[in-house]
Amino acid sequence: MMLKTHGVAALRSGRVLIEGDYRPGSGGPGLLLLRLQDQETHESVEGLIRLDPWIGDEYSLIEFRTGNCFLICGAQAVVAVDASNLALLSSLGLEYQEGETIDSPWHTEIEGIRLLILATERRVWCVDERGAIRWVWGCLTSEQDRWVSGEPAIRDDCVRVPLRSAKGDLFVDLQVKDGLPAPAWSSRSGE
Repeated sequence: MMLKTHGVAALRSGRVLIEGDYRPGSGGPGLLLLRLQDQETHESVEGLIRLDPWIGDEYSLIEFRTGNCFLICGAQAVVAVDASNLALLSSLGLEYQEGETIDSPWHTEIEGIRLLILATERRVWCVDERGAIRWVWGCLTSEQDRWVSGEPAIRDDCVRVPLRSAKGDLFVDLQVKDGLPAPAWSSRSGE
């Protein structure tokens, strides 16, 4: 879902509204004032994050259904924000032009163990239910030039990441517990 720089989005199936109010920075990232209002209790909290929009006048917003946080994707970083007090929990700084060819980071939730797997064209990372980054894997871990080409899929205790290289399509299976490659690699998609 998208959050406009000066707009409102619904979280938790419409039970909570989040409002953004962005102010550009001078010489650095701008400030995003967030206001979260519970539609049942009418309680609200405010928080402030230094983050320019993902694209144009929008932030990509990723809701973590089984976690106590949500993620906001901006031009410089993807940040995890506490869903109760809007505190910044973690931040993964983006590399130059990372995420520019996708509408939003690919993401897959592993509800049983309350983890969220995210990916850009260059990296895959795991966020736990508290918003902490558990591990990060980069596709430039060998001399072969390759990039992430699609949404990671969960297979047993592994995250299957589709990759593309000059030699063709391939994938890597990363173990969910530590983000390291599983013992067996395959050279072709779908094998």
